[in-house]
Amino acid sequence: MGTERGAEGRADLPYDPKQLSSRQRALLFFNTTRRKFWAGFVLVAVWFLLLVLLEDKPYLEQIPILFLYAGIGLLWGLFSHGSGRYKPVAMPAPVMQPDARRRFMNEESWESPLPPANAMDALTGLFGQPEVEAEVMDHSIWVQLGKNWQAAEWWHGAAAPHIKRRPALQFFVYPSAGGSTITAYSSDRTLGGVYDVLKLSDEMSATAVELARKATEKPSPV
Repeated sequence: MGTERGAEGRADLPYDPKQLSSRQRALLFFNTTRRKFWAGFVLVAVWFLLLVLLEDKPYLEQIPILFLYAGIGLLWGLFSHGSGRYKPVAMPAPVMQPDARRRFMNEESWESPLPPANAMDALTGLFGQPEVEAEVMDHSIWVQLGKNWQAAEWWHGAAAPHIKRRPALQFFVYPSAGGSTITAYSSDRTLGGVYDVLKLSDEMSATAVELARKATEKPSPV
């Protein structure tokens, strides 16, 4: 599936920081390069200090390395706004969309005649079915497809019982002059598994994007 970016797809819509939860504020605190640098510097400095202080205590020699690993994991989660989790933390769409670009391999945009609210309703209605989970997150919809979801005949369908993590997609809906611009992100880079499982995940994701297009795109003239 190719990559198409609509000119109206905006990831710079303003949001009110006062409406953010304390969890969201904590994740957004490290949005600047300077803060990320100092957070990393403090982590390394404390790790080195622990090495020095515990040098003569061999029974505690694992503490510095455990601290370093835990610190790296924590900072990675903060720097990525929790987007690397199985399901990302709900954040304002302008924050989530750049994270989605890094997480997913495919990006595809199209115009819809539907206003944003109606387009969101159409997408949640489309994916409001058994074996599919859809959650609205600001101007986006996070979708997870169950391994028993039967929306098409897939070439690698026999691999469905071996799926461990459900394929995920994320849709962003923004207002445009003609209604709304919808951007779909699919083919999750964080998925793992054997070849057939990964190919089936890609096929299922491609089907979901195709169905989303049909549910929201302007009908072709007869």
